[in-house]
This record gives sequence, structure tokens and C-alpha cells, in this order.
Amino acid sequence: MSIEATYHRLSPVEFRRATATQEAWQEYRGSGLPGISIEQILQNSANPDPEFGAKILAAFEQRGNDSSRLDISKDWHVIYYLLTGSAKICEQHKKGEPLHNVIFGGLCTGVQTGYGPVRYFDHELISEISDALSSLDRATVESRFEPETFAKLKIYAEPDEDAREMIFDEIDRLRDFFIEANASGEIILAEAH
Repeated sequence: MSIEATYHRLSPVEFRRATATQEAWQEYRGSGLPGISIEQILQNSANPDPEFGAKILAAFEQRGNDSSRLDISKDWHVIYYLLTGSAKICEQHKKGEPLHNVIFGGLCTGVQTGYGPVRYFDHELISEISDALSSLDRATVESRFEPETFAKLKIYAEPDEDAREMIFDEIDRLRDFFIEANASGEIILAEAH
């Protein structure tokens, strides 16, 4: 089992609806595949249907193209280290530390995942994080990409040298995700699952 991180951009109305109750969160989160419920997946596992298999593949493709969702998968810890220079896991919001907060901060909602509360970023936090990610010293961040150091620091799911470009692409997507939410007045939800 692994710990993965996903971000969701929502309108304020969608945010209130999705976080109103634990049941509302479960309904919003669903199977994670657009148009497919957990019940459908369970039903199909008992009685496999090739057409449903094709529908699942299409849903995975649609989810991959969903610009309101960003999966950084198991790379949350290495991204945190590259952004901050720290490998220390501190799951709390730190006022005035947007590069910490993008991974471990945010404000707690009343709903939970298996790894704690779903967190959210309001417009002020999104703006702070967008500015910080936009003004990163790329050379400093890139200089921290040292797989030997990741191993010494016990970075979760440490990447090897071959993953370098993919990790930097994820940082760029994270920056763009926050910039887009800032421009559109959306709220961002962050979940560990």
C-alpha cells in the first residue's frame, strides 16, 4: 500500500457540497473514475462484462485529461524536499511558508481520508503558493535532485535519476494548477490516499 496525493480544483459551491459531510465527500470522491461508481466496479468484479472494461479504460483516459484534478502520486515527499530543502514530514499548516504548505499545509475540512483530514486552500493561500511556485529558483531546486541524498534522507518512494524530468514536470504542473485556481477563484482540496 502506498500514500499518494491528489489535488482537486472546485468552485466555492462545489467545495461546500463536497465537504459538507463525510458521506458527501465519499460521493464526490467516488471511485475516482468519472461516471463509474464503486458499486458498479464491485458488481462487475463478480460478473465481468467486456463492455464495462472498455468503459473503465475510457474513464481512466478521461480522468487523465481532467484539468481540475492533479495527481502527484507518491512523489509528494521528493517534491517537498526539492521545494524546501527539508525532508522532515510535518503535517501542519505553517503560516507564511507556502512551499511547505503546498504539500503539508492547508486548512482542515471536516472530512477524512485514510490518512487524515482533507485539506483545502482558500484564495489567499492559493495566491501565496502560486507566487512562491512562480518565483522558485529553478537552479537551486534542480541542484537538490540527488538520488543518493534521497536514500540517506529516507525520502518516501525515492526516485532514481531516470525520473528527474518527470519530477520537474510535476512541479511545473503543480505550479500551473495553483495559478489556474488563483485566476479562476477556485478552492483547492488536497487529499492523501
